[in-house]
Amino acid sequence: MAPYGGTTTAIGNRKIAPHDGTSAIGIDLGTTSSYAAVWRNDRLEIIVNDQGNTTTPSYVAFTPTRRLMGDAAKNQDVINTTNTIFDIKRLIGRKFSDPMVQIDRKLWPFKVIGDNNDKPMIVVNYSGEEKQFSAEEISSMVLSKMQDLKKMNDAINDVFQWLDSVEESAKREDFDHRMNVLSSVIDPIMRNMIKNAENEKEENNGSPSGHGSNKGNKLPGPGSSKGKKRAISIMGKAGVGTVYSAASRVIEGAFENFTKLI
Repeated sequence: MAPYGGTTTAIGNRKIAPHDGTSAIGIDLGTTSSYAAVWRNDRLEIIVNDQGNTTTPSYVAFTPTRRLMGDAAKNQDVINTTNTIFDIKRLIGRKFSDPMVQIDRKLWPFKVIGDNNDKPMIVVNYSGEEKQFSAEEISSMVLSKMQDLKKMNDAINDVFQWLDSVEESAKREDFDHRMNVLSSVIDPIMRNMIKNAENEKEENNGSPSGHGSNKGNKLPGPGSSKGKKRAISIMGKAGVGTVYSAASRVIEGAFENFTKLI
C-alpha cells in the first residue's frame, strides 16, 4: 500500500487520474528517503520515481562530470564514498560545533568542515574542483529531484490523455472502416434485389412482349411459390449465401466497437 494511504501513480499505469492543470505537489524530505505526492481530483497520489519506487533516497553524489540525485546517487556510495552525501537533514539548523554534528561527522565517509560562521559545510570534488555546499544547498538538490518527479508525472498524464484520445479516434476510424466494408457488401445485394424486383414487377404489369398482367402492382410474397423462386433467383445472382456470412462478421465487428463508443 502506498504511504499515507494515497494512490500510487506509476509509469505505464493506466489508472492515473487525468491531469486537470490544478494539481499541487507535496514533498516529504526525509533524512534517508523522500516522498513526493500530488493532490489531484480530490485525492492524494504518491508519485513513483524513475526506478519504480515510491520512495527516493535523499542522496546526492558528485562525479568528475555530473551531479546525481536519488537512486543514482545512492548507487555511488560504494565506488565514490567521499563524494556521496546523505543524512544531510541532520545538519540543517545546527552549528558545526554542535556535539551531535561532531559525532555524526566522524561516522560519515564524506568531509564536513565549519566555515567562519560556524556553519557546517560539505566538501566534495566536483568537475575536477574542490567545492563546498551547505546542508540547505544539498537539500535543495534533493528537492529539485522530487520536483522533477512531479513534472514527469504531469507529462505522463498528458501522454495518456493523448493516447486515450488516439485510441478513441482509432475506434471510430475502425467503426467507419467496417461500415464502409459493410456498405460495399450490402450495396451489390440491394442493387440485385431491386433489379430483380423491377424485372418481376415489369413482368407482372405486362411487358412489351405481352407477358403478365397488372394486378395491383404487388410483388409475390416470400411464402408463395413464385416468391420463393424470386428469392432463389436473387440469391443466385447476388451470391447472397457467401456474402451474408461475410456481412454478418462485418456487422458483428462494427457494432462491437460501436458499443464501446457510447
